[in-house]
Amino acid sequence: ALEFCERRLRNDEELVTAAVIQEASALQFAEVPLKRSKSVLLAAAGGDWARLFEGSLAEDREVAWTAVGIDWKAAQYLSPRLHDDADFMHRAIGLNGLVIQVVPGLCAQRACGLCAVRQNGLALQFLSEELRSDAKLVREAVGQDAMALEFASPELRSQRDLVL
Repeated sequence: ALEFCERRLRNDEELVTAAVIQEASALQFAEVPLKRSKSVLLAAAGGDWARLFEGSLAEDREVAWTAVGIDWKAAQYLSPRLHDDADFMHRAIGLNGLVIQVVPGLCAQRACGLCAVRQNGLALQFLSEELRSDAKLVREAVGQDAMALEFASPELRSQRDLVL
């Protein structure tokens, strides 16, 4: 029914939340600010990201970016077309560095790896061995989250300046 509502009603958070609880795909008819609303997306997903991305929402970039910003696991359910879109995935990784683990082809790309660890240092664990041996990249990861040191190459873990 949200599809046939006036624009002001499609921008009413309470009404949109009620609609997406009944049918997640109703989110496609919400105004963009509500597609970016964490509470509306969580209501639409109902604890199941697969539910959110089935059907018409599979290609909705606004919904996808918001969802991966909330939880990297949402990226597992994005359409193949979004997974294959390098620019889209790079932006998604910038929102949640852990997204990199669902796109193995990007785990060896330095630019994507750097973007991932700047957002979440623990993304280092999903990067290629070569990138886990890159001192600058590891320094970024450890600067973001000291626990990332666990995933650095053995050679870098022994470097005093990196550990301090």
